Amino acid sequence: MSGLIANELMSDYKKPILILSETKHDVLDDDGNVVDVEIWWEGSFRGPNVPQLESVKDFFAGLPEVEYTAGHANAGGVGVKDKNFDSFIASANAALKDVEFTPSYKVDFIYDARIGGFKNDFESLADYKHIWGQEVEAPKIIIENINVNKDNLALMKGTTMKIIPSGQPEIDLIKFKVSEQEYETLYSEAGCVTITVLGVCERNTYNNRPQLIIKDYVITNRCDYYF
Repeated sequence: MSGLIANELMSDYKKPILILSETKHDVLDDDGNVVDVEIWWEGSFRGPNVPQLESVKDFFAGLPEVEYTAGHANAGGVGVKDKNFDSFIASANAALKDVEFTPSYKVDFIYDARIGGFKNDFESLADYKHIWGQEVEAPKIIIENINVNKDNLALMKGTTMKIIPSGQPEIDLIKFKVSEQEYETLYSEAGCVTITVLGVCERNTYNNRPQLIIKDYVITNRCDYYF
């Protein structure tokens, strides 16, 4: 559960997340008798893959207060003794103070929504979904200059946002787990918002339409009136 929570928070804040719980460890003497109890903090970490911090696990392993790390580079566990916890926080803050956590991505394709013409490419990539996995990741796609207005923006089932790019009515851009506040940030009654999106291609299992599953996006411009 702590790993799932850490992953959700990491997705929102784009920074390393630790979810730790208080645990107790018996302290034994040379004969194996319990002579004391130590308080530890143990749990899960998740981290974004940013150029200055490619392995959160290695980062924690390098801090003197950390007793152990386990797992993968950006998903695993960590343990710290309670008596060293304040020092651990101070060490981590000092080591991370100059790290830039603004997301950056290595992408495979870049398209311009003003030019269009990417329907066939999306269909081809979507049809290879069965081979994408841990060792062969789905190609990452950027679409720039997408104008979002009230006519091509919708919030479905309360949390799924759909955008249909102008000039490409056969393509859906989908983002899951969207809050009403996030939707309102993109919605404009009279104007439009221009965004650049990052995503991967899939097909809608209901109508077989190609779609881009949005993993991230950035607002690049706002216009009060859109005609």
